[in-house]
Amino acid sequence: MSLSTRGRLALQKAGILLRLAPTTMPKYGRATHAIDGSIKYQMYGDGSQYLSTVNRKTVNSLLIAGAQETGMVRFHFEEKLTAADLEAKKLTFVNTQSGQESVQEYTHVLGTDGANSNLRSLLCERDILDYQRTKMNHFFKEMAIPPTDEGEFALNPEYVHIWSTPDAVFVALPNIDKSFVSTLFYSNKEDGILNKVVDVEGMRQYLDTYLPHLSSISPKFAEDFFSNPASDIYEVKCNNWKYKNEVMLIGDSAHAFAPFYAMGMNTCFEDCQLFIESLERYSFNFGNAIEDVCKNRKKDVDAMQFLTNRNYFNLQFSSKEGFDIKWKIERKLWNKYPDVLMPEYLMVAFTQIPFAEVVAIAERNKAIVEELYERYQSLLRTNNRQGI
Repeated sequence: MSLSTRGRLALQKAGILLRLAPTTMPKYGRATHAIDGSIKYQMYGDGSQYLSTVNRKTVNSLLIAGAQETGMVRFHFEEKLTAADLEAKKLTFVNTQSGQESVQEYTHVLGTDGANSNLRSLLCERDILDYQRTKMNHFFKEMAIPPTDEGEFALNPEYVHIWSTPDAVFVALPNIDKSFVSTLFYSNKEDGILNKVVDVEGMRQYLDTYLPHLSSISPKFAEDFFSNPASDIYEVKCNNWKYKNEVMLIGDSAHAFAPFYAMGMNTCFEDCQLFIESLERYSFNFGNAIEDVCKNRKKDVDAMQFLTNRNYFNLQFSSKEGFDIKWKIERKLWNKYPDVLMPEYLMVAFTQIPFAEVVAIAERNKAIVEELYERYQSLLRTNNRQGI
């Protein structure tokens, strides 16, 4: 997974960032690979700003250890929530190993049980909230680019590497073991090109046609495509996250994103940071903090879902000449006029500007960049006609 400034600040507040840092790999920009083998390098920021590749299990282990070290948290594993009596403030759990049922009283509940949240389903059954769980138009497969025979990175490890085809995007992130943790996103429509590939030989032909330079650095790609499972991608939206300021959904249980902007984890961690800040602001009155977060956060995660879905098309066209020129125009403007224009990606990944504000600013920026791009193209056409 990719850790950005939003997630990094939350983990710093939780006290585990320093422990996590030695296990991460920095990524300063993206390298977009064209079918002819050319590579365009697109820096995320000014060259010092970076995302970090992090291991999901490592992050989870550090969070659990950090919570236990406080002496104020108890973990109960293999317990499934099956019922919620909201009036009596009681939750019923069933142990998935023993089948034993237990009832727990509560004063406040935070539902952090993920995109398939049982608590969200129970609240929905009580007509407390409505939610939409939308299947996206893409599958994903987890793939890998191994180290070279000499044990080195097969590609420049300071970049996220991206390849695109008419119906797929392949993204590779540098890992601390000198491999690249990779994901293939591709259309789940019946007429999708990859859905018509039925065997290893057909996959090799696909690679030769659309990704000719990938086979040399990932020799088992065709075999891995058929041995690695395809997973659906879902998005979750809720119209309400709480009940009586006593029960609140947070993180993926309240909002789950597609992974096209690598901001799902970071947004969840930022949820936690904002909730902690609300608790501190309201002298640890949980009811007030729940009200504050639910009132002010939803518009931002809705905005981030919009940005996430739009970013798939940015990934797909990132190797195109026009996209690359606009990316670099935007950064030149930012370097020269930092108080006037800040690129969307920079705002999302390296600031804590609320996402709803990011959308508004990005739309204004887009109009400026498009106008400059058109002037640039017009100048090129004029010079070509004049033979300059």
